[in-house]
This record gives sequence, structure tokens and C-alpha cells, in this order.
Amino acid sequence: MTRHAPGETMSKRNLPTELWKRFQEAKEAPALTRRDADGTLHQPTYWEWTRGVQRLAMGLVDWGVTPGERIGFAAPNSAALLDLMVAGWLIGGCVVPLLPGQERRDTLRALARSGASVIVVSDEAERQRLRGPGGQLPPDLKFVLTEGAADAEACLGVEALSERGRDRLRRGGLNLLAERMFAQDADAPSLILYDTTPSETMRGAHFSGEKVLLMLERIAHQMNLDADEPVRLGALLSYGWPGSFLLTMSALYAGKELAVADSARQLHEQLGDLQPTHLLCGPAFLESLATRWQERLEAAPDLLKQLSESTEAASSPSRAPLGRLLGGLGEKAADRLLYAPIRSELGGRLRAIYVPEGQADPTWRQILERAGTRLLGYLALPEAGVSHLEHPGAARQGSAGRPIEGIATRQAHARQGEPGELWLRGETLFDGYWGGPGPRERNAEGWLPTGLTVRLESGFAFVESAPATAPLTEP
Repeated sequence: MTRHAPGETMSKRNLPTELWKRFQEAKEAPALTRRDADGTLHQPTYWEWTRGVQRLAMGLVDWGVTPGERIGFAAPNSAALLDLMVAGWLIGGCVVPLLPGQERRDTLRALARSGASVIVVSDEAERQRLRGPGGQLPPDLKFVLTEGAADAEACLGVEALSERGRDRLRRGGLNLLAERMFAQDADAPSLILYDTTPSETMRGAHFSGEKVLLMLERIAHQMNLDADEPVRLGALLSYGWPGSFLLTMSALYAGKELAVADSARQLHEQLGDLQPTHLLCGPAFLESLATRWQERLEAAPDLLKQLSESTEAASSPSRAPLGRLLGGLGEKAADRLLYAPIRSELGGRLRAIYVPEGQADPTWRQILERAGTRLLGYLALPEAGVSHLEHPGAARQGSAGRPIEGIATRQAHARQGEPGELWLRGETLFDGYWGGPGPRERNAEGWLPTGLTVRLESGFAFVESAPATAPLTEP
């Protein structure tokens, strides 16, 4: 994968054509792994997958969606949602990922302030919820449903949109789509990110296509996705979280494979079959795993349970229950009762789990590492996209990693090794807030105060004040 040095111009590259070029370079490689309703695994190649995305893109063009239009994505993670987001980029649209299931006023505020003219939601019930009693939204808004069929003129289901695109391609629409892709300005806004904590003053941070490309390739490099090892990444964390969509797209940008399903919950349930090598999740997913691990140990043979009880009695009162249970097991027994089942449950190939800011109980981390899976952290903010990321070969327990290439960090008003506010500077930071001033501004030297308190140790960022806990799966 070609990488660009900090400051190197990319004026001749734009987001749609560069993505398409990457996808075609990997056209014979598997793009996705998914299981259908009958339990059969499917692995479309990039060539096969992009044909479907192309139909959705052409469907949007035929529906009248023009370059620069903001497309709000307020649906839970799914294979269909991902296809629509990529299609939105291919036609020169500006993608606006949002957390699904938020309060109606918060979702509508984000959509209105980004000027979204197309809204992607899960189903007709969610569309009606957002419209409100009597259909209070502007009549010219277009809706796309990721599930089911539509029953309104300005609303299409994914299958109907795809069929519309197929029909337009039969009538010579391919040249029109190609012209749209090549004509996109590299500096055109392509991504708007919102804070996951809604507020009346919130504004979306927007990024040009050029900055998105820089971020994707640098994230891929720091995740070591440009190595020859096979990669199959699954995202349990909503694309509405600032880093989730970018980390996922970095895998596609690098020509790697994704594990997908019809919903994040199904992805969770199908991990054993889909066999991801990398997983994006929040702390709640790890908590659910830990609960099952503890239940498994508590159901062990009586002798092992007695060992666990004796260890618990002799241990410190502050020691976690799961840690106490593990303390009474020998390594072979622990592998048979815990580590081997964990490996199987997670698909047997999982090498890394990425969690926001490296938030994880030390016992969970120890168990996963003994089962062959590393817990790695990252830091993502609306104004920075992904700014920090742990490399598999350079990690510190509990950290959010080191800054990606091109990002500089410093602490404000703090001595070496002490907590202080994190400041960022770099070429991939946001271009501004959409529609007006927002909560943060760069100073005269280009530094952006983030509002996060961190400790910096050898370049690794340890976040002292963490944001709200990420959900297990979608609402």
C-alpha cells in the first residue's frame, strides 16, 4: 500500500476515485465474510462486492442525490449500512455517522445542523419516530431503510434502491457515475463527526476527502494492516462512535476483509462462524464476556470449585471474583475450562480487540492474552478522527496508544509524567465545524485543546477522564 509522508500533497487524489482504485487493486481478494439466514457462509471478492455498492451509488444518483449533499446514517451497524456509506462516498456525498436510538430531538438536531437531505434509518418504524406526529419534517427529505420495504414516495428500501441503480446502469449510467467520481474536489467535505454526548450546542466537525484518505492510510499502517498477514475485522461498536467507521474503512482501504452481519447483535452471535482476526468493541462487550467466563468457572467440577473457594478465602478482599476463581486453577485446567472455550467462542483466529482508550479490567486483559488475543486501545475525537492507536508490536497496558503519523501531542500546564489536558496538532485535524463555531478552537500555533486529561509516557496517551461507556451492541 502506497503511503504518503506528512505534508506531501494529495491534490490529484480524491476520495471516490482513490477508494475505487484501492478496491479494484484488491478485486480478487475476499472483501466480506457473512452468514446468510440458512447458515451458509459467503465471501464475496472485492470485485463482487463493489458491483453491489456501485448499484446503490447509481441508485442514489438516479434518485437525485447530488455531490456535496450530506447523508445522515442513523441506523445500527449492518452489512447494508456499510454498503450505503461507501456508496455515499463514491457519489461525492458527505457521510454523517450518528449513534442510532438516541433521543429524537438529539438525532434531529444533528441532522439539521449538518444539513442532511438523505437519512438512513433501520426501518419504517424508526422513520416514523423521527418524523414525529403528523410528519413534522420537511417533505423533501429522502429516507433509506436498511431493513424492509418502504411505503412512502420519498423513501426507499435497500433492495429498491439497488434495483433502481441496476436499471440506470443498464441505460448507460456507468459513465455518469465515473464522471461524478472523477470530478470530486479533493478538498470537498466528505465526513462529519459528532460527539457521542448530545448537547444543545453540539456541532459536527467536518473533514475533506483528502484528510480522510490520509487518515485511512495512516490508521492502516499503525494497525499493521499493510503487512501480509490475513485480516478479517468486525465492528461491534456503532459507526456513530467517531473511530469505529474510520477503523473499519481503513481495513477496506488496505484491501483487507471484514466480518459483517445483518446487525451488530448478529455479528456478536456469529463470531464463532465468522472467525474475525480483529474486533472493535466497547467495554460492555468485554463485561458480557467476563460474566460468561465466571459462570463457566463456577460450573467447573467440585474439586476445582473447592480450589477456587480456598484461594478466595486466602486472597485480598479487593480481588475481583473472576480473578479469585482463576487463582485456584492450574494452567492446564484454566486452558481447558476457560482459555480454549474463549478461543472457540471468538472464532479461533482473533488476534486483537480494539477498545476506546484501552478501557479494560486488568483481569479481562490477562485472560484474553492467555487465550491468544491482545487488547489494544485507540483515541478518537470528532475534531481529530482517530488520533492515537496502539500498534500490535508497541502497546502499553491501559493506554490509547501513540499518535498516528502526522499528529503531534503535548500536555497543557503539566509537568513530565503528570496528568494534564491533551493538545493536538496535525494535518488530519478537522477543517472546521459545520454551520458555525463549535466547542473547541485551535490557538495561533495550531494546537487544539481536546478537553481530555491524559498522562503521556514515551508517547503513549493514558486517558484519565474517559467518556461514556460504549454499548455492547446496537440498541
